[in-house]
Amino acid sequence: MIEIGSALGARLWSWIAPHWMTILAAIGAAGLITWLALGRAELQAFADRSCATAGAPYAAGPDACETRILALATYERDTQAATARALAAAAAERESKAAADARAAQANDAAARSAADTMEKEDAKIGPDGRVDGDWLAALNRAGGLRAPAR
Repeated sequence: MIEIGSALGARLWSWIAPHWMTILAAIGAAGLITWLALGRAELQAFADRSCATAGAPYAAGPDACETRILALATYERDTQAATARALAAAAAERESKAAADARAAQANDAAARSAADTMEKEDAKIGPDGRVDGDWLAALNRAGGLRAPAR
């Protein structure tokens, strides 16, 4: 048996030896074809999933799918641009209101200081009898934040 196996092995080796490069190329080609087939199947599955997600099945045709995907991309881009504009307008409005509030606060602070100063001056005018006049009452009203009556 050993001789038969050895003879068979020798005959096989004598055939493989001159053709080893051809055999290797055939194995490589088979591997490449398998890899490409698997890659195509994965690519087809990706196209099917992408087109189905976009709302235009790939079976309807690649042009319909591509058109739908481009429309969705355009919609997303336009929506993001509109959102950015809306956010920028809101930020500008908030800044404008904050600036107006700061100006109003400064004006109110100045008016309160002026009213307090006027009240101090009117207090200094009070005589020893403790009687006050209309100017003192007007100063008190201004210090309290009340407006002078219309005349």
